[in-house]
Amino acid sequence: GIPAYVVVPRTAPHCKQDAIRAYGATLVPCEPTDQSRAETAARVVQETGGVMVHPNQEPAVIAGQGTIALELLEQAPEVNAVVVPVGGGGMIAGIAVAIKALRPDVKVFAAEPRNADDCYQSKLRGELTPNLHPPDTIADAVKTSIGPITWPIIRDLVDDVLTVSEEEIK
Repeated sequence: GIPAYVVVPRTAPHCKQDAIRAYGATLVPCEPTDQSRAETAARVVQETGGVMVHPNQEPAVIAGQGTIALELLEQAPEVNAVVVPVGGGGMIAGIAVAIKALRPDVKVFAAEPRNADDCYQSKLRGELTPNLHPPDTIADAVKTSIGPITWPIIRDLVDDVLTVSEEEIK
């Protein structure tokens, strides 16, 4: 019984909001911007005395997401490339670290909406380049920009970034 407070953009699909509540967490709505999420999370921590566990910039979370790659390599040992969706970068960072440590020959590709292409722009420019405005994409789970913890991992270990149109996502 540890209480969990999950900060979620007001625009998140109702099915996701319902699932958060079904797991017993308290849903705390915010505006759909990185700044609003950060400010709301800081307020929740201050009000509750809780601990912030960032969904994509927390090293332990990133490491945990790397176990996806372990399962993939175990179940499909002949794999020669993986394509991973990227929002904040936690999942692809964890997967890239694990794959490149165990199978450096396997290509790791990030995939993101063309309307939310901060990872692509960052790789192209060689520096962290966050989205300046909330992205307009139906792919709500990848609207968050990559961050300072995930960027160096992505820069060094992700082979390329693929962008897709809204039509291709549909």
